[in-house]
Amino acid sequence: MRLFAKLIIGFLLLILSAQSILPAGSRAQGSDVKIETKYDGAKDTTTVGFEELMVSNTATEKLILSVEGSYSGKTAPKKHPDDVVLILSCLNRNGYKYPKAMVLLITADGKQLPSVLMLNFDRQRLDEDYLETLGTRMKYDTFFATAQAKKVEMKLNDTVFSLNEQHIKKLHDLEDLLHSK
Repeated sequence: MRLFAKLIIGFLLLILSAQSILPAGSRAQGSDVKIETKYDGAKDTTTVGFEELMVSNTATEKLILSVEGSYSGKTAPKKHPDDVVLILSCLNRNGYKYPKAMVLLITADGKQLPSVLMLNFDRQRLDEDYLETLGTRMKYDTFFATAQAKKVEMKLNDTVFSLNEQHIKKLHDLEDLLHSK
């Protein structure tokens, strides 16, 4: 039951994220994206994450990454969380592109990481673009390996993109905040 509740909460976060996508010219490219920490006293849970990091911008498609993790209480524990929520908001000029479920392949420093199941939670029109909100609960070990790498390439169906140094630093900074050393 607890896993089901987490999935429902994750789904609601995905929908809210899709609705908050900024106009094309104002999305942050890297260092402008701030990692935010929010404490929910009613649930005694702290959520740490960032939203709307542009990771790919081509003539026909934009990919925007949001990642967050959470822990009980106000202070980061020594043990990291089991997983993080990863959301890719995909804006495409030519129509909807992604199926309901697909695999995200990640190569970090030349090493293939475990594949990540991505679900297409939402499709909607956003002006002239087609917005798809893809999401998953990524195992922390996969997130950690991605955040520690120097070179990261991701493949989602026929879309291949690389994370630049600023993107990887943002993941690394988030990873540092999700547990105490």
